[in-house]
Amino acid sequence: MLVLPLFLVLPIVASSVETCSLETKESLFFMGVEGNFNGDLEEAFTARLYKELKLEFVGKPVRSSITKERKVWAVRTDISSKDLAKLLKKELRKSGYKATLLNGTAFSLLTKTSGSTVHRTFRDLARAESKIWAFDPDSKSEVIWVFHESKYDSSKLRKALRETKLKLGFHHIELSLLADSTQSMEGLAEGVGESLDLVAVKGAEQGLQLDIYLRDIDSMMALQEVGDTVACPNVQDALIKNGPADLSWTVSLDNPGFPFAE
Repeated sequence: MLVLPLFLVLPIVASSVETCSLETKESLFFMGVEGNFNGDLEEAFTARLYKELKLEFVGKPVRSSITKERKVWAVRTDISSKDLAKLLKKELRKSGYKATLLNGTAFSLLTKTSGSTVHRTFRDLARAESKIWAFDPDSKSEVIWVFHESKYDSSKLRKALRETKLKLGFHHIELSLLADSTQSMEGLAEGVGESLDLVAVKGAEQGLQLDIYLRDIDSMMALQEVGDTVACPNVQDALIKNGPADLSWTVSLDNPGFPFAE
């Protein structure tokens, strides 16, 4: 990381620069579910979790390319990951469904590659490794999201991908953070940089510029913008840890290729 000097389905914002408040108590989790979703069972399943656990389903699920019995949802909630895992296990007991909270890792294509080659490569990886649940390539942005269990982390994914013909790099996005303060944030940059998985960070008057990796993400901040959900990497804890606790922040970001967008 380089420190530079000075049943409710909610819509999620598609690829475009969005500016919104960083204040939220809700997170977006990637929930992998295995079970029978034939006919109306998928709708009944999501309605049940909304009713019983107040989980808000964001966008459409990402489907496994290997089996019809695996899907990955983005769910919005103020429940912690630990408590959510316990509640899901209790709620789905003896129901024929099994839920697993997953991590997400995004890759960028470094060379022009056909969609069929991308699909075939990741399908083969998922077939060989059951801890890879699903993948979602976006042809426009050339970003591929992979949803995987935490025990099979991004370094193992990268190692497996090196054995293929795809030329990929870990995807990263830029965040522009602005504080409601006139003080310089240059001193905050180093501390934040040590707390986050960054390519680079730059402190400036009243704000920070972050270039952050999207890998091994177990949750994202669920921000709100005119009724839509904005998925933002979790930078709030790092800001609170390293800076004045009473600051309010706004963030501007573009997250092209993010699944679950409508």
